Amino acid sequence: MGFGQPGWSSFLAPFAAACGYALFWKSFLIFSSVKKRFWAATLWFALVQAIQLSWMTSHEYQGLYILFVYALLTVGLGVQFGMLSLVLPGEGPLSILRVLALASFWTLFEWLRFFILCGFSFNPVGMALSASLLSLQFAAFWGVLGLSFWVILTNGFAFNLFFRPSLSVPDQLSAFPLFPKVSSRAVKALGIWVAVAAFPYLFGIAHLKVHDGRNKNAEKLTVALVQPGLLPSQKIPLAGRLDAFIPPLEQWRRIFFLLSQAHAKRVDLIVLPEAALPFFLDEPLFSLSSATSMVLEELGSEALGAVPALQPPFAIAQSEQIAVTHAFFAKLLAKHFKAEVVAGFDGYDRALQKSYNAAYHFLPYSSRISRYDKRILMPVAEYLPFEWARRLAQRYGICDFFEPGNEAKVFEGRIPFSVSICYEETFPHLVREGRKGGAALLVTLTNDNWYPQSRLPRQHFDLGRLRAVENGAPLLRSGNSGITAAVDSLGRVLAKVGRGGRSDWVSGIIVTEISSSHHNTPYLLWGNWGILIPSVCFLCAALLRRRLTEVYKLLVGR
Repeated sequence: MGFGQPGWSSFLAPFAAACGYALFWKSFLIFSSVKKRFWAATLWFALVQAIQLSWMTSHEYQGLYILFVYALLTVGLGVQFGMLSLVLPGEGPLSILRVLALASFWTLFEWLRFFILCGFSFNPVGMALSASLLSLQFAAFWGVLGLSFWVILTNGFAFNLFFRPSLSVPDQLSAFPLFPKVSSRAVKALGIWVAVAAFPYLFGIAHLKVHDGRNKNAEKLTVALVQPGLLPSQKIPLAGRLDAFIPPLEQWRRIFFLLSQAHAKRVDLIVLPEAALPFFLDEPLFSLSSATSMVLEELGSEALGAVPALQPPFAIAQSEQIAVTHAFFAKLLAKHFKAEVVAGFDGYDRALQKSYNAAYHFLPYSSRISRYDKRILMPVAEYLPFEWARRLAQRYGICDFFEPGNEAKVFEGRIPFSVSICYEETFPHLVREGRKGGAALLVTLTNDNWYPQSRLPRQHFDLGRLRAVENGAPLLRSGNSGITAAVDSLGRVLAKVGRGGRSDWVSGIIVTEISSSHHNTPYLLWGNWGILIPSVCFLCAALLRRRLTEVYKLLVGR
């Protein structure tokens, strides 16, 4: 089960979705004590999570404290599963209502995780259904929480298969091996399980048939997705690793080189990752002469005609010389390639004296710069959850913290699009807000390089791919170290740099064409409430039935 998700094994994931949990539930019934069953389930699921979250053991840049967080999460998730297993009877099958209540109970657990501190959105059990393109489509109906509901529902019916007694067939047929002793109830239980397990795949076939090839005349965009492929110590100055730091001007040179080598002159949109370069967007870091020399070397003399106005936020006069900023280079790229540019930078509001982890949108023919502020910040690394954590942050050179944004943002350009920054992409309701706001395209700027040589990039990408299917919109991802990719509205990968693991750590660029075709989905209509409301109803119905049964027994006993 630890390998039963697409980031580990696309072969084992459907097995986990269909009956993996049921097999464990059957085996743990050897414990007669409810308490022992609880701890057995807790330990087993904690071990499963320890495998699936093992990317958190990559502590080279996080420090040893991340191992404590890793242990806390695995145990906490294990306890949740232990509580779920208490619903299972010690003997006998589950009623249909009880199976529905079991799935509902777990779904509400996963939803509640979104709201603890910064929220924890990794590892929903429904990820097992995202391994196949067919079953992935079911996310368009209920979202990832709906996939989790269905996985537990399917396993609940699989669990029932272990408790159906056999019934003798007629004597004249019993001698033939083709007619084993099978009860009608067993056949019914098997039929229910097969039907429930197969439904997401059948839904996927229908969904693909309906939407594949629709809007063939939809506008197409040529996009350039940049992946710098730098380690944290190369990208930002870290204490004790200053010798690895690459100066910002040289980092810009790498980006310009990638764009020039990819013949990106025909692109409509250039996407750079989260925190594409160190320091604030409008911080004067480069002399005008050094900046123009680099541009000349990488893009040629023609690019000098795209130099933006030498005024804030692009340039700032200092004494007798002019210094330019990151905004200078981003705007120059937009003008030179006649393309929109979206990139992640640290932003600073001098009036409010607050910092933001932000995405900026530059237009080639307009001086307007739009900004979106990241709303889900990581504890300690980006915001201070508790005052006692300040000393811990200072040990890693973190003295300043970001202010969270407060709303979704749709950038208006050739095609309206919304942006998610890194961890935000894993929260389905946040991505849906941008789509509901009018976005026809989803863009993610991410930075998974803090966990080198791990499975985090792949697991993060799989969650992002779900967002495309849930919202019926294509997705563009640009990561510092992967996975940088273009995905259509049905979750199909059109182009990708890096395929997980070590191959993510490459410097590369994708120049590809993507259709702006998008469609409405049931999940877009009702969001998480589409599964949360039925889950609450199923739980209430199960509790009411239990209460009525107790009252009936009491009355009969009298």
